[in-house]
Amino acid sequence: MIKLVTPPSAKPLSNAQIKAWLRLSDDEMTDQAETISVILDTVVKSCVEGTGMQLMQATYDLFIPVVTEKRSLPYPPLISIDSVSYIDSEGTTVNVSYTTDLNSHYGFGMLRVQTADLPVVTDYSKTVENPVKIRFTAGHASASEINPELISAMLKHFATLFEMRENVIIGTIKAELPESSRQTYENNSLHAIYGRLHE
Repeated sequence: MIKLVTPPSAKPLSNAQIKAWLRLSDDEMTDQAETISVILDTVVKSCVEGTGMQLMQATYDLFIPVVTEKRSLPYPPLISIDSVSYIDSEGTTVNVSYTTDLNSHYGFGMLRVQTADLPVVTDYSKTVENPVKIRFTAGHASASEINPELISAMLKHFATLFEMRENVIIGTIKAELPESSRQTYENNSLHAIYGRLHE
């Protein structure tokens, strides 16, 4: 189970980029502000789901049954591992010492956690489903660090949804993901990157 602790404070697409891409005036940006916000949230969600990458910086808690010596973390690129802890059989939270291993071979941010002084499995609480918590921060410090192909794909996706904006219902957008954007998300997905690195 994973829980978002601190959401991104910035968006991967700026209003200036959206305005230029859609050729909108300042008045049109103001008039369509709510629709633009809904569409942008949808585009970002689609990109994250399609790639498995964290676009802008965010902090998560990952809850798992047992902490092992090494573990890959979701949503690269990793910025930091902030804490590793577990709840023991007495219900006490115990901090675990750890190091962060960022393999330079995976320039996109392959994530691994190395932990030391691990308890034996029987030390874990039997009353908590996922007693281990790994808090980590991942994402890009600024939108300029994101692959330009993804920025372009998100803008194309945004334009398609904006074109269909009459079908927008607050919180829901009825429009297909453009094939070019879908292909770009797939080509930049973690699965595709792993495959290319091992060819």
